[in-house]
Amino acid sequence: INLDWLLYEVIQDICLEKRWHWRKKTLTFSTVVGTPTYDLATITTTPANDGIHAEEFIRVHYVKSSTELVNLTPVFDTEAQNEIIEDETQDEPELYMVEPGTYQTLRLSPVPAAVYTTRATFWAVPNEEWDDPSDSIPLIPRYLHLPLVAPTMESEIFRTLYGETSPKYVLAKNKADRALTRALAKKDFATGAVREFVPDREAIRSN
Repeated sequence: INLDWLLYEVIQDICLEKRWHWRKKTLTFSTVVGTPTYDLATITTTPANDGIHAEEFIRVHYVKSSTELVNLTPVFDTEAQNEIIEDETQDEPELYMVEPGTYQTLRLSPVPAAVYTTRATFWAVPNEEWDDPSDSIPLIPRYLHLPLVAPTMESEIFRTLYGETSPKYVLAKNKADRALTRALAKKDFATGAVREFVPDREAIRSN
């Protein structure tokens, strides 16, 4: 058994189980005049982006003034995205998209004509090197390591060693399921908080 990779599989499964509030991350970057694309993985000034991947963006906005924040509209339609890529107009950004062929490179449109402090909020997942996983447990808070990660890891070890019909695996799986149920039943950071974020996926056409 490759325990490193089994642990990483468990971590990914737990993270993708739901939109836990601790998966919501934010980072800040400054636009560059005449530069439309920004690779968030290269922004080393934001510790929150270390070893994680932006699975889905929740909100992108920039600071226009001390009293005004401008929300950018996501573009999902392929034809509209192609038009944005070809458009070199410089102005205040209004739209954003994930650059085709990339994981978390944002393209802003129009191309920024000034320096704007920009913030991206997103749902994060671990993003370790596939051939060199670390010994740490990324993203998942420490308070969930023993009550949630450990029993899930134990059940996966028994499943791999003895099969899904083994009494050892069945007992361990029941324990892991109870741990997950308890974690899912916990409130987020605030009582009564709405857990699920439903993005607006309506296609936007550029003119």
